[in-house]
Amino acid sequence: MEQELVSIIICAYNAEDYLDVCVNSVIMQTYKLIEVILINDGSTDRTSEIMKKYEESDSRIRVISQDNKGLGASRNIGINVAGGKAIMFLDADDYYSNELVEKAYLELGNKGTEIAIFNGTAFSDDNLEVIYNNKKYFLLTASDEGIVADGFYFLKKTKGIMQSACLKIYNKEFLDRHDIRFATEGYGEDTLFFYNAFTKATQISYIDYIGYYRRYHKKSIMKSIGTENIKSRLSHFPQLVSVANEISDNENKKLVMKQYSYYAILLWIMIFNRTDKAELRELHDCFNDLDLDKLVKDNRQDLVTFLFSLVILLPQRVKFLKVFIAKLAKRALNNKTRFSI
Repeated sequence: MEQELVSIIICAYNAEDYLDVCVNSVIMQTYKLIEVILINDGSTDRTSEIMKKYEESDSRIRVISQDNKGLGASRNIGINVAGGKAIMFLDADDYYSNELVEKAYLELGNKGTEIAIFNGTAFSDDNLEVIYNNKKYFLLTASDEGIVADGFYFLKKTKGIMQSACLKIYNKEFLDRHDIRFATEGYGEDTLFFYNAFTKATQISYIDYIGYYRRYHKKSIMKSIGTENIKSRLSHFPQLVSVANEISDNENKKLVMKQYSYYAILLWIMIFNRTDKAELRELHDCFNDLDLDKLVKDNRQDLVTFLFSLVILLPQRVKFLKVFIAKLAKRALNNKTRFSI
C-alpha cells in the first residue's frame, strides 16, 4: 500500500514537564511520512520554547501559538490546517509506542475504514493510585480484530466506554465531509466528537495493540473533579441530543440515548458527592434546567436507569436521601470509571 501523510495533532498548555517525552515518541515513529502539528494554547511556562526547538530541528514539525482557547478549539484548529490523509491526536503529557502510527495507518488503509481503533494503558509518575494501571482502555480483544462494522456495532460492544479521541486514527475526508469537530467550550470535548463520529461512520475496525500511554499526575486528577468540569459536560447535552436526533434507525437511536442516560446519571452522582452546598445546588439546578432528569426518565431501558430515574426525580425535601444514594453509588463505581467522583 502506498504511504500517505499522517497528521498528528498535539495541543499543549503549560506542558513543559512532559513535552519532550511526548514529541520524541512521535519523532521516533517507524512510520516517517508524518506532519506534527504542535499547538501552544496560551502557555505561560517553557512550552513555546520547547516547541520551537523541535520545529527548528525537524522539518515535519509545525508550531502554532495562540491565546488560550481550550483543548477542543485547539484540536479543531489542528484538524483544519492538517494536510494528512489521516489524523491522530496525542495529549501533551502522554506518549506513543514507536510502531503505533505505522500499525494504525496500515489498519486504516488496508481495511479502507473511516476510523481505526487501537488500545492503550495508563501509568502514574506521581505515586498516585491509578485505577487502570497496566490495563487496556477498551474492552476489546484480539477476537475483535478483522471485523469491519459501523459505529453502532462498537457502541453496543463497548457500551460507549471508548470516548478518548486519542486512541483512534481518522480518515480526514470523513471528518470534513460530516463536519465532525470538538466542542469548543470547557471540558468533556471528546464526548461530542466521539458520538458525532461513531453515529456517522459506516466502517470502523480495531487492532488489538496497546500503543498509547496515558500519564496520570496530580494536575490531571484534580482537573477531573472540578465544578467547571461538571458544568461543561452538562452544557454539551443539547448538542449530544441533536446528534441522536439525526439517527434514522430507532434501535440505534435508543442505544445512543441509553448511553446518554448513563452519562447523565454519572454526572448526577458526581454532583451529589459535592461537599460544598452552594456548588451542589448550582450544579443540580443546571442538571434540571437542561431537563436531564427527564432525559433519564424517558430513556430508562434497564434496571439501573429505571432505579436511578426514580431517585433523580425524588423531591428536594428528601435531598439527604439523594446524597446518601449518590455516596453509595460512588463506592460501587470505585475502580469502574475513569472519572474521579
